[in-house]
Amino acid sequence: MPLTLDILKRYRGVTFIETGSYQGEAVGFALDLGFLSIHTIEFDPARAAGVRNRFHNNPEVRVYDGDSAKILPWILQKAAGVGPCTCWLDGHPEGTLTPDNTPLLAELRCLAGHAKLHRVTVLIDDIRLFSPELLQQATQLIVAEFPSDYRVKFLDNHIATGDIMLVHVP
Repeated sequence: MPLTLDILKRYRGVTFIETGSYQGEAVGFALDLGFLSIHTIEFDPARAAGVRNRFHNNPEVRVYDGDSAKILPWILQKAAGVGPCTCWLDGHPEGTLTPDNTPLLAELRCLAGHAKLHRVTVLIDDIRLFSPELLQQATQLIVAEFPSDYRVKFLDNHIATGDIMLVHVP
């Protein structure tokens, strides 16, 4: 998980939403930075239970297990009007990522709809694992469906140059 406290601090909002909880490191960063509301979605029920247990004393943290494409719209509806959201999209299987094996495109469609009414900063992890088709479709979706003032930038992490795609209003 190459999200760092420094990266999250630069793109801090009021609400933090994560897909792909893993062991909860990003949730810990969000707590350290004082996000008021923290939501994390993990497809693997055992991992979700581990993160839920780790943060059981933090009422601002909500852990969901299941399909992020189905849960994310509900979370965004709850977050509407609270303030800017920072979203960390990292929910995917191991190996090469394609349009067929990751919920990324559905997540981006959902976030594009939210971005038309509310500010959202999107950080997408593991760009190095994207198939050419997924990278092309994700980029086309962002250009076509996010408001025109949103820009795309690639950030470096300790794993690879340009491994995080940032979608935000500069």
